[in-house]
Parts: sequence; C-alpha cells; structure tokens
Amino acid sequence: MDERSVGFVGGGNIVAAGTVADMQLFFDCIGFFAVPRHAGEDWSLVTDRLYRRYVRQADVEATRRLMDLALAEMARTPVDAVDLRQMRQPGARTNLDPRGPFLDKVFARHFQAFGRAAEGAIARWEDGGKDDPTYAFEPPHASVTDLGWLLTNRISLSHYDELEGLPLWRR
Repeated sequence: MDERSVGFVGGGNIVAAGTVADMQLFFDCIGFFAVPRHAGEDWSLVTDRLYRRYVRQADVEATRRLMDLALAEMARTPVDAVDLRQMRQPGARTNLDPRGPFLDKVFARHFQAFGRAAEGAIARWEDGGKDDPTYAFEPPHASVTDLGWLLTNRISLSHYDELEGLPLWRR
C-alpha cells in the first residue's frame, strides 16, 4: 500500500489531503458525478490540468469555479453511491471519513486543500510576485505533500507539461 501523503500545492502552501488512494477516488468521483451533470464545461482544467499537471495562472479562477460545481454535486450525492468498503477494512490507511451522509463531507479535506493552494498561488502573485520580474507564478497542482519528497523532487513546470499517463503523485 502507498503510504505517501498527497494533497495540493500552490503559492508556497503545501496542504495534505490524504493518501494516494484517497486522492484518486476524489478525482474519480469528480469524473463520475460532476462532469456528466455539467457536460458543457471545460472539465479538462480539473481532469487533466489539476489531476496530472498544474493549473495555469490564466485558468485558476475557472478551475475554482469548476471545483465549486464539483463540491455542489458531491453535496447532493449520498455516500452510498460509492463503494467505500475498502476504507472500512481494518488496517486501511485513509484520511476519508465514510460516515458522512454526502460525498462533500467525505472529500472536505480535498476541496479545502485545493482552495488553500489556489488562494496561496493568487495571494503570492498579488502580494508582490506580479511586480517582481524574477518571480515565477507558483501554480496550484496535485502533489505528494511529504516534505522530504518535495525537497528532493524539485520538478519544473515544463516537465509537468510533458506528462502523459499517471500523474507524478501516483508514480
């Protein structure tokens, strides 16, 4: 079982949300419950950019709006719409609480973590980054949040742009 902690990073904020399995289930539920109910939206900002790469500066607000839509859908989706039996097994490592009535409570940490990462990216830019020609925008993205991993795996945005297949936090 993968013991790494994952969450969202942005603007200097590192916000853990749960395990690799928790994060994968979070994105799976967005894809299953929110995307089909709002098919006219550009979900690639969440299902590709946020899931696998990073959110470009120009797309942060649109991605936040989509995450609000996803949260609203999760707030209407009962917990029993997803098979969470694995998380109830003895020894299962998860940060999800499957006892809530709706999925928004199950994934509250994930939505909060994304919000803090996105807010951190915007705040850091507004608080001086935009006036500093040497500052590079620190975009929100899903990541391993273990400090040791972050310090030893400094990954360029161009590397994220080239990713195919599994996101780095799943490898």
